Amino acid sequence: EHGELYSADSIKPDKSKIYHTPAGKTVYGGGGIVPDVFVALDTMKYGPAVNKLYYSGALNNFAFEYTDQHRSQLQSLFNDAADFVARYKVGSQEVEALDNYLLSKKVTSVKISGAEKGFNQLLKALIGRNLFDKDAYYPIMNQNDMAILKALEVFQNEK
Repeated sequence: EHGELYSADSIKPDKSKIYHTPAGKTVYGGGGIVPDVFVALDTMKYGPAVNKLYYSGALNNFAFEYTDQHRSQLQSLFNDAADFVARYKVGSQEVEALDNYLLSKKVTSVKISGAEKGFNQLLKALIGRNLFDKDAYYPIMNQNDMAILKALEVFQNEK
């Protein structure tokens, strides 16, 4: 409502209550938690068509059915979740299967080419979740998560 997720300038810490952590960081009290490192919310993580398919449930349903139909083949290709995360690539076969799925469900308002922002990552994560649960899903989804990447950067710099 006040823009706190989009701009660090929107966060107004109460500087009358200044505290220091054991590591020497300055933190402010009296108004909730104010992060010491700001990462703006990524409002364009996915393209409009990807958002529409995801929030309608069509992409989740497709990923489940696709995985179920190809489960034995996929499981024979990948040793475990880490192997899947490292080597699986969404390709034209999955895009064509999605197009056919959407046609069969009479979803004609969305057309996917495979080049939409965030599509490959999201579909890979959904297929990975159906094969290996959270062990594939979160590593894939976190690869481009700006908050996770910033936290890792800060952690590395503090060593």
